[in-house]
Amino acid sequence: MMACNPSGKAILLTQHDFATLSTELLNDLGPLDVASFKMAATQSVGIGSAKENYKKWEALFCERLLKEIRENRFIPSYDFEKGEAQVYIEDFLESYRCSYLHINYAVGNMHDRADEIINISLREKQSVLNKLFRRYGTTYAEINILKSEIRRLQGTSLDFLVEVGSSEYRFGPDGVSQIG
Repeated sequence: MMACNPSGKAILLTQHDFATLSTELLNDLGPLDVASFKMAATQSVGIGSAKENYKKWEALFCERLLKEIRENRFIPSYDFEKGEAQVYIEDFLESYRCSYLHINYAVGNMHDRADEIINISLREKQSVLNKLFRRYGTTYAEINILKSEIRRLQGTSLDFLVEVGSSEYRFGPDGVSQIG
């Protein structure tokens, strides 16, 4: 997935959505510049003389993407099941972590490497001082999730639901809560 960070909050897009949106939203740049922007964003490859324009194009893309979202012409909401959910969970957790600082997480292998386990540290709301220094609040709980047990991942990178076994967790602007 691709992350766009237009206003301090990370918005996730699938590769397909990014390709479609960058073509539509940057069509006034011309096909060569749009192709250069896509290549730089998806492959981390800068193409010759266009390098000095990348930051400008990225800002333009993010500005136009936000406008599309505000006007409900594009909603960056996804519904992934089993295999795709297990692949994209780390992208969602990273975007959520960067956007709100409500969690920290780590991914490791089980002792026999038969599965991966995601350890999520839940953090209290930041104090004013922590906000100033972009630090996390104090850890108050942890969630351990086996990747193989993730059944569904639904929502946006800023507000999503994860179904795991018989439990559901909502990662929202106000923090993480267990639903079921």
